[in-house]
Amino acid sequence: MQEGSSPLKHVVALAQELARISHDEESKSGNSVMDDRIWAVLPQELQDIILAGLPIVQIFRMRTVCKRFQSLMMSPSFLSSWTAISSPEHWLLMFHRQDSAPWISMAAYDPHVKQWYSLPVLRPFFSKQGNVSLASSQGLLCIAPVEETQTLVVWNPLTNMSRELPGMSIKSTMCVGLVVDTSTKEFVIVVVGQTEDSLQTTEVYDSMVGSWARMHTSLIEWYGCYSDPLVYCNGCFHVISAHKNGPFRLCLVSYDLKQGVWKEKCKLPITAGLSFASPSLFEVKPGRLFLAERTFPGHNQPYAIHLWELKQLEGDAVEWIQVAAVPQVIIVELRREFWVSSYFKCQAIGNLVCFIGNNDFRGLVYDLSWDAWHWLPRRRERFFDHVVEVCRYLNAVSCWSLSEGL
Repeated sequence: MQEGSSPLKHVVALAQELARISHDEESKSGNSVMDDRIWAVLPQELQDIILAGLPIVQIFRMRTVCKRFQSLMMSPSFLSSWTAISSPEHWLLMFHRQDSAPWISMAAYDPHVKQWYSLPVLRPFFSKQGNVSLASSQGLLCIAPVEETQTLVVWNPLTNMSRELPGMSIKSTMCVGLVVDTSTKEFVIVVVGQTEDSLQTTEVYDSMVGSWARMHTSLIEWYGCYSDPLVYCNGCFHVISAHKNGPFRLCLVSYDLKQGVWKEKCKLPITAGLSFASPSLFEVKPGRLFLAERTFPGHNQPYAIHLWELKQLEGDAVEWIQVAAVPQVIIVELRREFWVSSYFKCQAIGNLVCFIGNNDFRGLVYDLSWDAWHWLPRRRERFFDHVVEVCRYLNAVSCWSLSEGL
């Protein structure tokens, strides 16, 4: 808009120009493609609103069109329009690769139309070793080289923006957790591992401070991490472990971010005995902690997969409540097809719980609202071992948190 001109005059001029272009279009027959001149005369603010209304999969693809579109996705105007979309979309984002090569491409699943979409990855971060995803939160991923997990990078796959974190004292990583604060647009990473002198410790990275803090606490009283990654829910990072004292039994151990201490929260469900395998913790927003567990035949138990929710009782007491079990007809197909020896992970997309096994070509979904099971559509590629929920609003927050640190 020229200096000194009123918004009304600008709108009138725009309307006149659009009317002229529309008149030219009406004189043409059989042409359904929008005239480039219409887009050219639209104000940038209106262009941002139009582009922000595209489905998430198209936003992923748009960034690869040209440098202008890539920079547009990082602009405050576009991010504001993206955030203003009232009804958030929840998508499932997964990675697949070939052997030990870097990520080849991504795939996004739209639960509304039950369809997969292939997405490009612009570049590998660690081209010589390949990438491994350690944790995720609200559209951000914490990744590292396959053979050197002390070098951490936080990456937003939607915008391809990233931040390499400073070095930490931990040289051998056991488990990692990531949480994004939607109000401050900052993120926190918790890492449990061993230093060069084989001492187990916990380190915390706060993006607001931009440095690591070594905590005087660890999981030394427990047998490491039986679930990975750390799962954030209601102010704590949670992991499945087993106490070193007494008979072996898995338990839920939590790290309180405010207090900076690890403590045992509760035992796991009684069915999770020695035949327990593939424990998977995940959060169903807002603030519901779930556990998916599989039991193998033996100990008077059949092959089964159960879904549990941790319920808060009076005071600090909690209790695991069984929410669902995979029907026997699906169990038979699981055992026949692929899930006998593989492990699986779970990720919630709204009220949908997605079960994804390693090296499998499809996954299983449980709808919490309707108490119904269905299969994910098959894909030709094998999935990589990380599942991410992508939400329209939360990715906008993630964009800002990374752009401020570049």
